[in-house]
Amino acid sequence: MQFFVGYLGLMTKASSGGAELGDKGYARQPVCFRMSRKGRMSLHLPRRPIFGRAEKDWGYVSALALFTDADPSSRPLLSWDIIPEYVSDGQCFMPSDESLMLKISVCGLQATDNVVGRTAEGGDVVVGRPLMIEGGSIRLKTDAVDLSATTLKSMLTTLLRSLPDEDPGDGVSLWSNAGLLALSITTA
Repeated sequence: MQFFVGYLGLMTKASSGGAELGDKGYARQPVCFRMSRKGRMSLHLPRRPIFGRAEKDWGYVSALALFTDADPSSRPLLSWDIIPEYVSDGQCFMPSDESLMLKISVCGLQATDNVVGRTAEGGDVVVGRPLMIEGGSIRLKTDAVDLSATTLKSMLTTLLRSLPDEDPGDGVSLWSNAGLLALSITTA
């Protein structure tokens, strides 16, 4: 099963503070992450991509990122730190097998900078823009989402578990009153 079809890019670091390489000889590489037989949300690439032949020093490649397209202005969906490697003029870069094995540990709607899994190297997989991880695939949050009753129930259960069990008394907050969603009452 395909988890993600798009592009893999090289970054200076994972998360919103990282920048994509933009030097001559660099281009995002098309990839298709698939579900592994080792686990429900274990992902791998059938083949490792090779990046460019650097036409000048690229410096340290410290993270990888997944993009929906090859447009240099688009932001990454997911990114993760890897063991930094210096790429000098005339060299190509090929990520390690371990850096391309992802274990996604959460499902549902995900906000920017949420950690959704780990790599085989131990790096955190970080969300770069709001997205939905469901049914073994990844979609942008802006995509039309058909919520099944099971998915909606799971999302509401997660929401209720994250709410306080007592009324905060501010008149605006939500809280869980014996498992029911309740609106806070302003205390006088």
